[in-house]
Amino acid sequence: MARQLTPRLGRFGLDQGQGYLTAFPAQSSVLDEEVLLSRVVKLYDVPQPTGCSFYCRGDADVYRIHTRGRFYYLKVYRPEYSPAHVESEGRLVTDLARCGVPVVPPVPLAAGGFAHAVDAPEGTRSMLLLEQAPHGTVSELDEAFSERLGASLARLHAVADRLTNDYRLPATDATTFDSLLPYAQTVLGDDDYHLLRTVADRIRPKLAGLADKPPDHGLCHCDLVRSNIRVREDGEIVFFDFGGAGFCWRAYELAVARSMLEQAVDRNAVQCWDALLAGYARVRPAPVGLSEAMPYMLLTRNIGWVAGNAATLPLRLGRQQFEQGVMAKAVGRVREIADGIPESAGLTARVAVPGEKEDV
Repeated sequence: MARQLTPRLGRFGLDQGQGYLTAFPAQSSVLDEEVLLSRVVKLYDVPQPTGCSFYCRGDADVYRIHTRGRFYYLKVYRPEYSPAHVESEGRLVTDLARCGVPVVPPVPLAAGGFAHAVDAPEGTRSMLLLEQAPHGTVSELDEAFSERLGASLARLHAVADRLTNDYRLPATDATTFDSLLPYAQTVLGDDDYHLLRTVADRIRPKLAGLADKPPDHGLCHCDLVRSNIRVREDGEIVFFDFGGAGFCWRAYELAVARSMLEQAVDRNAVQCWDALLAGYARVRPAPVGLSEAMPYMLLTRNIGWVAGNAATLPLRLGRQQFEQGVMAKAVGRVREIADGIPESAGLTARVAVPGEKEDV
């Protein structure tokens, strides 16, 4: 007869008689689908849910909720995303939708609010249930689409500046690198890591001097990559996945869009970028000093991308394809941009690692 395992020394106590952990701590657990369906999904206003299946893993675990007529998607965030953060995300997206911004809205809890939290082995995991995004993806990033995208982004910023809710969302500033960069050290060589650290330190004073109030600073999506943009049947651009939303420079939001264009467009990236800015300017003025700030914003984006992906890479492997060399490509982009601005000139050469002896 199998011996029942019961904790003896607390939640993660060691059973000294047998030498095993009675409740082993997890880095990232996968929550049971049937229990999510029976205990969590029923808390939301979802008509006749019939099933729940694990869908994908990224910055959050996503489950597809089946109903008789459509799908919904349950995002299960990691413990670093507090219930207050996730609740604020839900309120922000709902407020944007009410003001006419095309977004994929969350589904409210029947009792009110948006975020639900459970106690998982690794800590509290908050959840947000979202409606299904439009099926249309960005098939071609040409000048016409870029102009529409710029106008849509400007409308999002304009509406965000009018919102008055107290959203408990993070703020990006000159110190953001301090929390992110240590993750990059685990996946990069010493030279590449020291390069990112040196560039971050050199551009920090410039970032600290940028505007920190609307209209050039405010609520942003912060991750408008191609996969977070959908297109409705009528051609309307729809934004979704506001998990990285927060208070940031609007120039940074535009830099993310520019990076997307550079990666997706081979020959006319410059023309697409000009079209995006023209569309933005039709709705509201571009941030003051955008052209001068753009290199620093691109560096911030690329360094943050490497560090952020390094933080979640161990949790993605086995569930998502991760192209070999993608980190090296991003570091190469940092070298390229940094060499073009005075504050970081000369970094394309090999950077000496602290404590390393030079060849004689």
